[in-house]
Amino acid sequence: MISPSGYQRCSIRLCDVAARALDPDKRASARAHNRLDRATARLGLGQLDGAISDGMEALDSLRLTSAIVTRAGDLDRVLARGYGDVAAVRDFHERYVTVRREVERRAVTAT
Repeated sequence: MISPSGYQRCSIRLCDVAARALDPDKRASARAHNRLDRATARLGLGQLDGAISDGMEALDSLRLTSAIVTRAGDLDRVLARGYGDVAAVRDFHERYVTVRREVERRAVTAT
């Protein structure tokens, strides 16, 4: 039987393999979702720096969608709840808010 942390480690490895297989230009949104999956797995393993790094990389995607922003918001809430006193978590929050506003602005101007 595999322990929960074993499943999370496997998730990280699978995300790494998938990320290498994706063409970043054509699959930017899929890559961002992949990074958010990996961030969640890393957070579950207590790898805060890696989780934040993956979350930031997702927010730097060439194709930000509302689904990516929603998932990044979920990560932001979990990070703030557990690690709100960490500077890197506050930096992630600021980046998330900026990206969310950008995506919302684009949606409004597109209509």
